[in-house]
Amino acid sequence: MEQTYEIEYKGRIVRCQTAEAATRLLQMLEQEDVAKDTLPWSSRDFMAFTDRIKLQQRKLLARLLEYGPTTWLSSDKLRSLVGVSGNQALAGTLSGITKIAQALDIAPERVYLQTTRFKSGKPDRYYRVASGFLRAAADHGWPAESDLESGRNSN
Repeated sequence: MEQTYEIEYKGRIVRCQTAEAATRLLQMLEQEDVAKDTLPWSSRDFMAFTDRIKLQQRKLLARLLEYGPTTWLSSDKLRSLVGVSGNQALAGTLSGITKIAQALDIAPERVYLQTTRFKSGKPDRYYRVASGFLRAAADHGWPAESDLESGRNSN
């Protein structure tokens, strides 16, 4: 049986016959997301989005903002920074961010990007903040200390 490389993309599994083909496909998919990554945010969209996200989601985005749009953080590193115990908890936090963005008709790639890299045939996920979101956060002085306290949108 030949080894295949699987890539999850928008809820579907794409299979490649070689690691090189999987790498090329990942690079192409990342390039597709780059255009969304740099789109500017309107003040209205930024405020609507950040007002709706919950405490754990704000903490996660604050950590991604600290590392900027050029540093990809592994799921292990991001979990450690945010203080969640497993990939399921991390996925739940990221899913919440995605759902709020989509509810506001904002492409999730305008907030953060995710990529999957394979090591020994096993997937490792990496995340970084979108550069447009970083600019909007800087313009709005977000997050303030009060945004990261449990009294605001903490549920």
